[in-house]
Amino acid sequence: MLNLSVFLEASAGSHPDRDAVVLGDLRLTYAQVNGFANQVANLLVSRGIRPGDKYVAGLTEIRMIQDYIVERARRNDVPVIENESVSEAIGAVLELVLDRAERHARVAS
Repeated sequence: MLNLSVFLEASAGSHPDRDAVVLGDLRLTYAQVNGFANQVANLLVSRGIRPGDKYVAGLTEIRMIQDYIVERARRNDVPVIENESVSEAIGAVLELVLDRAERHARVAS
């Protein structure tokens, strides 16, 4: 299953020292973000919350947060990939990566 936790753990394993989050002067590596995510997950489990337990109850708030993040990303020209299907999302990511690689190659030459 492709989800954020799978991506985060894979990224932390393959390049733990690369920046995952950059917010002004704040920089967090994939290893740091993965560590924080694991701490939060362990805390939730220790309090009896299991995967999916509170998701449905908080769906409205989750959608509001998601919409806010997407709106902010678009306002700041950050590519947003709609995740309606895994194959379409992967194709969109590959398209972005190839486009940036081509632009980088043109600038470098």
